[in-house]
Amino acid sequence: FTGCMSLSEITVKNVTHCESSAFQFCHSLVQLNFDNLQTLPNYLFDYAKALKQIICPKLKEVNFNAVDDCNKVQITQNIQKYEECDNVVASSNKLRFQEVLVDEFRERKRLQQRIKEYNLTIKTVLESWKTVNK
Repeated sequence: FTGCMSLSEITVKNVTHCESSAFQFCHSLVQLNFDNLQTLPNYLFDYAKALKQIICPKLKEVNFNAVDDCNKVQITQNIQKYEECDNVVASSNKLRFQEVLVDEFRERKRLQQRIKEYNLTIKTVLESWKTVNK
């Protein structure tokens, strides 16, 4: 999944091992559920800036650089071997998301602005047309 920009959430039931950098540069990835994963290897989520939560009931070990260059990531599980990392929060409570805004696309902003301008122009033209045709 390295570099997959559209991946936002994934649930995997039978995976027990992931290779290093498997989710590197997945900028839209917010949450992962791994039922059987036991270790988070180095650089697994390198630069996955939107990542907020990892749910791994059988997780035993988190390597120091597993979530390198990420913002605060909550790992929901009692971890047996945990190398201290500034951007990891271990918790037994799952985060609940009402809505997660991952990225805002500039193209969409420009499109919305153009639609507003177009609607305003049409409204002005219609009002002028009504005034002229009275």
